[in-house]
Amino acid sequence: MRKIMITATALAVSAMSASAQPQPPAAPVQPAQPSQPAQPAQPQLVLPGQPAAPPPAVAQPVGQLPLNMIPLGPPPPGYAYVPQAWMPQAPVPAPYAPVPAYTPPGYPPVYAPQGYAPAPPVPAPPPSPADLAFQTAIGMTLPLTNDMSRSYRQRADQQNRLVTEPASGQAARPVSRSITLNLRPGERPPSVRLEAGNATVLTFSDQTGAPWPVTSVAVGNPQAYAAQEAGEKGKTNMVVISPLAYYGAANLIVTLAGMPVPVSFSLETGKGEVDYRLDVGVPGRGPNAQYDLAGMTSLAPVNDANVQSFLDGVAPRGARKVKVSRHDVDAWRFQDMVYLRTALELVSPAYIARARNVSGVSVYTLADAPVVVVSQDGRMSNITIDR
Repeated sequence: MRKIMITATALAVSAMSASAQPQPPAAPVQPAQPSQPAQPAQPQLVLPGQPAAPPPAVAQPVGQLPLNMIPLGPPPPGYAYVPQAWMPQAPVPAPYAPVPAYTPPGYPPVYAPQGYAPAPPVPAPPPSPADLAFQTAIGMTLPLTNDMSRSYRQRADQQNRLVTEPASGQAARPVSRSITLNLRPGERPPSVRLEAGNATVLTFSDQTGAPWPVTSVAVGNPQAYAAQEAGEKGKTNMVVISPLAYYGAANLIVTLAGMPVPVSFSLETGKGEVDYRLDVGVPGRGPNAQYDLAGMTSLAPVNDANVQSFLDGVAPRGARKVKVSRHDVDAWRFQDMVYLRTALELVSPAYIARARNVSGVSVYTLADAPVVVVSQDGRMSNITIDR
């Protein structure tokens, strides 16, 4: 027991002697330097599409605490806790940067309200091989844009329209008329007016208006004109002529069934008028001649130009059209005679002359008669003619 007490006493004395030894003075605590006020950020010009440059860092005070001090609680403002030291925080960029708004060319830049500068655009991913192949195919097959294609079509349309127009710039006037041939030697052959791009048809009939069949057709210049029968040869009475050039001249030879001499025509192109249809009356009776109720002596002379004009529906100068009681009959008074144009058969009174074309229309030359009797499909009817 005594031994234990002596040992405890010795330990206490050693501790007291150790604590009584002088300790080295502690390092004085450096007071924290007052923080300098942050300088305001200078405005900088940021172009569209470019990131804003970071503002300059603001210096923060740095303080060193004793190593044997353990910080308690949150760090002071401007400091961050690290083992055995207080370190300044990383500089914080200015929260606002001037960003110029879009302005039209020629105007000074206008800065938008302060805010964070926009992030740089994210680049688009590269196209896939299929997209590249598709774009290449489009560029090779359809290299023109929509505006180019539209302009090309407009120019092509104008060119096609110009090609179809006549070289003179004015289209020929279409005409349908009838003529009566004169087969006497020394007479000038009638002319057929043609136009490039138009076909002309000739019809042949005898003095009774019956069709006269065509047996052959020949043209003098096959390189400039094409002519052929319109139907079965030997039965049709129509010939179709088409010019192959804008200008030209030739003749046409037509032979008719039972006609001992051929019929000739002069062909002309580019004269300003084109014969769409030309009804040709041939003197004499053809193989399909019709019998006339009034007899042979009442047929119209083949060289009567006035009767031929009435047959075409164009009255000669000096004729006066009069009113009749039927809409399908026309009448004129000319040189103290009455000219009646109709497709009906005249029964009474007896006419002086008659001319008929291939379409079945007849012109009767009568003395002054206020009433005439006509026949239609065997039925008789009266027609009144005004004076």
